[in-house]
Amino acid sequence: MPEQESPKLRKVAWSELLPWLNLVRCFRIAIQARLLLCGGFGVFLTLSGWAFLGYLFYGSEAVRRDAEPVLACPWLAATEMIGDQPGRFAPRMGVPPGDVSPVLPAPGRMDSAARPRGRLLTAAGQYNALHPFWGIWEHLSAPWRNLFDPNGPAMGVTDRLSRFVFLFLGGLWALAVWALFGGVITRAAAVELATRDRAKTVRTFRYAASKWPSYFAAPFFPLMGVLLIGLPIAVTGLLLRAEIVGWIAAVVWPLLLVDGFLMALLLAGLLFGWPLMWANISVEGVDSFDAVGRAYSYVFQRPLQYLFYALVATVLGALGWLFVWNFVAAIVGVTYGAAAWGAGTARVEMLLSPSADLGWLDSFTAWLISFWVQCLKLLGVGFLYSFFWTSSTAIYYLLRRDADATEMDEVCPEDEEQPADPAATPAPAGSVSTPPSEETLPKDQAE
Repeated sequence: MPEQESPKLRKVAWSELLPWLNLVRCFRIAIQARLLLCGGFGVFLTLSGWAFLGYLFYGSEAVRRDAEPVLACPWLAATEMIGDQPGRFAPRMGVPPGDVSPVLPAPGRMDSAARPRGRLLTAAGQYNALHPFWGIWEHLSAPWRNLFDPNGPAMGVTDRLSRFVFLFLGGLWALAVWALFGGVITRAAAVELATRDRAKTVRTFRYAASKWPSYFAAPFFPLMGVLLIGLPIAVTGLLLRAEIVGWIAAVVWPLLLVDGFLMALLLAGLLFGWPLMWANISVEGVDSFDAVGRAYSYVFQRPLQYLFYALVATVLGALGWLFVWNFVAAIVGVTYGAAAWGAGTARVEMLLSPSADLGWLDSFTAWLISFWVQCLKLLGVGFLYSFFWTSSTAIYYLLRRDADATEMDEVCPEDEEQPADPAATPAPAGSVSTPPSEETLPKDQAE
């Protein structure tokens, strides 16, 4: 009896053995020009809206310190993160190394003492973008987290109300902006991660625009739930201001603790699950209610898997940001160096120096050069947000696979334009239909 040959191992499906390897694909998707443009334009609009609100509320002493981080030029606040020479996050040309730190401003309480560098939060109101996943997560959620910060500054009822409105509007603005741009990025990532084909740009924007209310409402509903649950606690807290009726609040304090438990539960699920809501809508094509339920379910059912995937995304994002940062800085540095061959180093440095005494024509030349350089850098900064939303979509796929045993190639299909059925098309007005000839009739009908 002949011996049977043992089957040979032809190929190893590493993505099946190690599903988290799908996160490696996020970098290739995130560096697409259209997604970089969405990320860069989104952060520019976000910072511009926050700056406008900061100037709008600047007359209030209570919120002036909260608005201080976002009052700088939104354009430069983002583009200053990338230097003019490649290296280990080198500073801009003409600026001392200690004067530049890769941070993004956000509405928050300004403290006099900055926290140590290297952490996610480098200073109050400034978020370290060296962490492309956790840093962007903190940056976009900053107004809402500062709104519910129990260690906020002490102030009166009127001042507290002003601060609440400022942070609430800042959070709504960020939510409105990324309900569109985050929807575009997550939808493009969802299609490409599932099908390995690039999604059509027009259809992606059309999908995100049609789902904008769902993207906006998904995290907004839990927030409104938290505010409504916290309203009885705030009203009861007014009793504590008067000693004579303060004991009433103490009597009902157990009920307040129940409300506090519900608030903490909603906030915990929202704090970690809001990026998954965008991904759920982009992958499944569902409404905001389903997105909220699925996100909360994955956060509380698969917390360790979520944490592991987030750590992997953080490492991959940091490596990707290091590459993008140096590549953009190299483009700028090489261009400056090549221009110095013709114009001379002194002339180029004079045009690039912000303190140089230039005439109006040289000032316009320097401004125009700086404008194009900042556009390129803003595109590079867009990678931080593009990678954040792309990796959030990949994490959603992985959590869905772990919790629901759903394959990663299942995604809501793109809307295809169906060709019109000629038989169903009504005849034009005024046209006369002619009966078919005998040649066109079946044989039995012709007879």
